[in-house]
Amino acid sequence: MRLHHAVVAFLIVIVPPASVSADPAGTFVLSPSQKFVQDFYDWYVPKAQGDNNGAPWMIALKEKSSAFDPKLAAALTEDNAAQAKVDDDIAGLDFDPFLNSQDPGERYVVGAAKWKGNMLQVDVYSIASGKKSDKPDVVDDLVKTQGHWQFVNFEYPGEGDLLSTLATLKADREKPATPN
Repeated sequence: MRLHHAVVAFLIVIVPPASVSADPAGTFVLSPSQKFVQDFYDWYVPKAQGDNNGAPWMIALKEKSSAFDPKLAAALTEDNAAQAKVDDDIAGLDFDPFLNSQDPGERYVVGAAKWKGNMLQVDVYSIASGKKSDKPDVVDDLVKTQGHWQFVNFEYPGEGDLLSTLATLKADREKPATPN
């Protein structure tokens, strides 16, 4: 009987419960917020890599509108409309705001999630040539609204964030043109 108890105790300590599993990299099951982010990137990256008629982030806003805070969606939509008005110049974003890249990686994986006030920040890493980037490419800022997660901003480690970038681009567009 003692051996039976020892075996059961060993299995409890060594073998994780069914709700916790490890992937090949040895990381554990994602939290609901991390799963939300990973599911988004699994859906979005093929669109970013594809040949789209227009910005892939606008496809995301249209097809996954509930995943975005209305303020963020409005700022991205305004920026896209401003860019559409010019043919030979860049008036808006010139990089993918969800990937922080002009050239998407093969895929993207979530990392740590941490609270900052009432906002959850989830690190996102690119995978290129099978290797995960050393630091997060982007940190997704999330809030839970009416029972589901929404993106409220995308931070670019050491480079600012999406909402600030959009505000700067808007301010630049609103400056009066200087005569040549």
